[in-house]
Amino acid sequence: MRFAIFLAAAAAASPLAAQRPAVEDTTVVSLDAVIVSAERTSTLLGSSVSSVSRIDAAQLRQFPQATVADALQQVPGFALATFDGLGGDPQLMVRGFYGGGEAEYAVVLLDGRPFNQLQNGLIAWDAIPLSAIEAIEVVRGGSSALYGDAAIGGVINIITRDVSGDMPARWSVSGGEHDTFSGDADVGVTLGGRGIGLSGAIDRTAGFRDHAERSSFRLGVRAPLLAGPTASLDLTAHTHARDFQEAGAVLGSTLDASRAASDPIFRFDETQDRAHMLSLLGDAVFGARTRLTGSITGEYRDLDAVRTLPLAPGYGDTKERDTETTRGFATAQLEIDDTFLPGADHLLFGADLTAGRFDSEYYVIMAGTSADYAAASGERGELDASGTGSRAAAGAFAQYSVNLLRPLRLVLGARFDAVRDAFDASAPSEDDGITASHDEFSPKIGLNFEYARSAARSGNLYITAGRSFKAPTLDQLFDQRSIGVPYPPFSVTLSNDQLRPQYGVNLEAGLYHGVA
Repeated sequence: MRFAIFLAAAAAASPLAAQRPAVEDTTVVSLDAVIVSAERTSTLLGSSVSSVSRIDAAQLRQFPQATVADALQQVPGFALATFDGLGGDPQLMVRGFYGGGEAEYAVVLLDGRPFNQLQNGLIAWDAIPLSAIEAIEVVRGGSSALYGDAAIGGVINIITRDVSGDMPARWSVSGGEHDTFSGDADVGVTLGGRGIGLSGAIDRTAGFRDHAERSSFRLGVRAPLLAGPTASLDLTAHTHARDFQEAGAVLGSTLDASRAASDPIFRFDETQDRAHMLSLLGDAVFGARTRLTGSITGEYRDLDAVRTLPLAPGYGDTKERDTETTRGFATAQLEIDDTFLPGADHLLFGADLTAGRFDSEYYVIMAGTSADYAAASGERGELDASGTGSRAAAGAFAQYSVNLLRPLRLVLGARFDAVRDAFDASAPSEDDGITASHDEFSPKIGLNFEYARSAARSGNLYITAGRSFKAPTLDQLFDQRSIGVPYPPFSVTLSNDQLRPQYGVNLEAGLYHGVA
């Protein structure tokens, strides 16, 4: 989004000049928004070679946003499917890419750190602190050349505001029908001479359908450990807890009888999700040309979900899954200005590392018709399957940009990713382990031509080409959830350890035009 800023400078008057009317010299300068997600470094929006949108805090406050997903509905190229009717657990559709609630085709970042879940890539949208957000940047189109796996549809980077002891508090409280309540706040306090940011929220609703209650709690802390002219080090901690029921789909005849009804086969479906994240973020500047940034993050998640698969109208199969996940990821990147060519050029290279593990157990609840479910207790039955999965991934990337001529900017980038997945089953039978490996190369080239730059207007035309990929999720490869069938082997799973990555080639042209 363009921003026009007016700078007025009054001529300094000497005693002699004060005898005549002062002449006011007014200059109008048109400035682009500064974005960081499109190229993993600060760049003017107009000079980007990608389709980018930025929503800042002032825009967020103009609309009654309940979740971050609500804000994304303002972004072109994004659509959201909400199955609870209130937007509590939306599913993304990015430029036509849709994971059907089982995976995502977009990378979601919180201050540059991955926020997608390890085993399936999904997002806990109501776990993101809305009041602490300074901006949301959305890069549409393939972005694997910088972000690697799953960045086929795009990248969403949620940026929280800088911390200071005197930063103004932001808060909101709302309520409504269906026992709906929401409270959200972000404040700055001073402790030991340092500013600390605290954010938290509580949300609750009974839902407008039967069996659709939802509640969530989140708390975040942002504390600068080091704040110097050439180096900084910040500590962030985030925890959230979610409990929600799922009313599921209903037959048309049931819906005609009551808009709030739910099918009894979903009456036991409920998820309890607890997650905790701790991060260190560092930044150092060496001289006038070199900057080093990086982060280290650890995450623990405990998720217990009862879920029904509707196998036929009025017939379902329900199992409970208990999953514990631990994950660590680290990133580092080095930026160098004015490196090789006489024009203003910029070199960026870095690496991302991820290692995660999850323990999964499935328990039988029941299977049967709607009448069977209406009379059942829903108690957990015997262990059906269990196992341990892991993913280790490493990506190295580089990007070089240069102004070949004053109006023409060239961007060249590439990334190499290595993904190693493994799974060991312990029930119903032990095995020697299953592995899957994927090595991917994602290049990119882009040109940006500035065709207008004046006090009244600005314009940039860009064209870009690149390759992106999405590796199968751990659940798509190894999920043990079984489905009974009336013929040998009498039980099947929907996962397939022979799956290979999906690929996309992105060819795009567009323009940014601003008028002051």
